[in-house]
Amino acid sequence: MQVARSLYDTLTVPDEDGDYVPYLAKALDHDDSYKEWTITLRPDITFHDGSTLDAQVVKNNLDAYRGSYEGRSPLLFSFVMANVADVEVVNELTVRVTTDVPWVAFPAVLYASGRLGIMAQKQLDAPASDCSTKPIGTGPFSFVSWTRDQSLKVRRYPK
Repeated sequence: MQVARSLYDTLTVPDEDGDYVPYLAKALDHDDSYKEWTITLRPDITFHDGSTLDAQVVKNNLDAYRGSYEGRSPLLFSFVMANVADVEVVNELTVRVTTDVPWVAFPAVLYASGRLGIMAQKQLDAPASDCSTKPIGTGPFSFVSWTRDQSLKVRRYPK
């Protein structure tokens, strides 16, 4: 988890009061029923590969986590995200998530103990072997190299 959190950022994070607040997201709003969530992203965030964080990338990540993105089938998160009925791009920096049932804890799920990091489109679309071994996030460190059971090299991400 420590490695993942150094390479990837999440849409929300816990604050000092134990509430979940926007992080990559600029705002997270819900309707009165807690079944429609609007995620507004911060502008000008770039991944380690120079690509831009936008609503389409976030939608694709959420779809991948819920098992609705071709080539990705994360067993754990497909159960965690089972309440998600739809994810849609509203505009360049806004994603709308509709759930099957009221989901008051949705902001906590977007953090998932730091496990729901948002990856670049290039990583998301990479073959499974590269997707799991060549991370591209927005976190404080970018990936350099990894030798299984021996070493992980990262560098400070200047942005």
